[in-house]
Amino acid sequence: MSNDAAPAAGQMPSRRQMLGFGALGLGMFLAILNVQIVAASLGPIRDGLKASADQISWVQTSYLIGEVLMIPLTGMLTRILSSRYLFVLSAGGFALSSIGCALASSMEAMVAARAIQGFMGGSMVPAIFVAVFRLFPDGRRGAAMAAVTVLGTLAPTFGPTLGGLVTAALSWHWLFLINVFPAPLIMLIGWRTIDWDKPDWSLARHIDLTGTVLLTLALGGGIYVLEEGHRHGWFGSVTITISSAVALVASLLLAFRLRYARYPVVDMAPFRQPLFIIGSAYSVLIGIGLFGTVFLQVLFMDMVLHFDPVTIGVVMGISGLAQFFLTPLVGWASDRVEPRLLLGLALACFVAAAWWLAGVGPGWGQGDFIGPQVLRAIAISFIFPPVSLITFARIAPRLVPDASGIYNLVRMLGGAVAIAGLNSMISLREVAHRAAGQADALALAFQDAFLLIFALCVLALLACCFLPSLKRSAS
Repeated sequence: MSNDAAPAAGQMPSRRQMLGFGALGLGMFLAILNVQIVAASLGPIRDGLKASADQISWVQTSYLIGEVLMIPLTGMLTRILSSRYLFVLSAGGFALSSIGCALASSMEAMVAARAIQGFMGGSMVPAIFVAVFRLFPDGRRGAAMAAVTVLGTLAPTFGPTLGGLVTAALSWHWLFLINVFPAPLIMLIGWRTIDWDKPDWSLARHIDLTGTVLLTLALGGGIYVLEEGHRHGWFGSVTITISSAVALVASLLLAFRLRYARYPVVDMAPFRQPLFIIGSAYSVLIGIGLFGTVFLQVLFMDMVLHFDPVTIGVVMGISGLAQFFLTPLVGWASDRVEPRLLLGLALACFVAAAWWLAGVGPGWGQGDFIGPQVLRAIAISFIFPPVSLITFARIAPRLVPDASGIYNLVRMLGGAVAIAGLNSMISLREVAHRAAGQADALALAFQDAFLLIFALCVLALLACCFLPSLKRSAS
């Protein structure tokens, strides 16, 4: 199958290709799992590395920075290396960097290892989206995307649960070492079964190194400013001012290069399709809802309620359990229900969950999180398939690798910005509430953060009413 080939009408992938699709799914699961597997164990990691409370979010943010730097490069790298070579190399690098995380003895070493781990895992996320559109015909892509959705949403949901149990039973080091065991298996399966495209080594001479550097400075610098700005007094700090200027200039130069370079680091042609722009905007919201709400809840349970890792894991596992039972319904609905209706249902549940969580307080117990966790599970389960179908509805097969990279980039970027921005917001709002003489200032700061997510979800729900209708292909 050539790089530009699409499956014939009704033609399903072979068993061998389905095995390769499964290996890609497990790779994506591990890559996304590792964003949140540390969430319930940030306290023990902080103590083990002797880090401060406002530094510990870098354990998650550095991973996301690595991911968002790699994801837009996957389109170019897939054309050069092929899906098979890129996946095998990424899985191997992911395993090695996981060992580096486990052996880290300082915060600096952990941040570096996590950034590399995220970078290597970044290519495994969009790879499966490329496979969906390369292997499955139109009438079956909804069900395939539902399967991807289950893996992609259960990973961050069960991450805190699994992480809390592993930390309690062994130690936080094993949060990273467990990645080493499945890596050889998926590398072997991937090498033998991923055959739907071929490498084009001649494209290597066209690698846009300048664009890659500008992309790194723009994304990395921007996230650094969001994460560290409140700690250094924002633009009263020379470091933050210089970092902001570098990120801004790099962004402007990158925009110019993407427009005029003959072989840009990211092909922006998908943005010529209005539906792709709309889908990408909703993908940002998914990143905020998926990672931001988990980050806030886990941090609230740790800092305000002082739950131990196992308790945090059990509470967060409620959402994962609900998603598991929703799986058959999601698969059935994805190929039968108008995408706008599914999207509206998901956003309405996000709105309700965010409003519920905006009432968090020191008196909350484990049972108080059940309602918002179930609502969040419904939202996450049903939002991925319609957004993915809307995003890729008009994308030509040859543009799928780049489109998949951009689509996943903006979602992960939304998550990275959410974690960094919400962390800064909590610090700022806590200071403001204390200055106003209000009791429970920290809890009030978390309420403000959840209200912000609520407002974003309300706007997205209103925008959903104006989306165009998509006619489904016959199965």
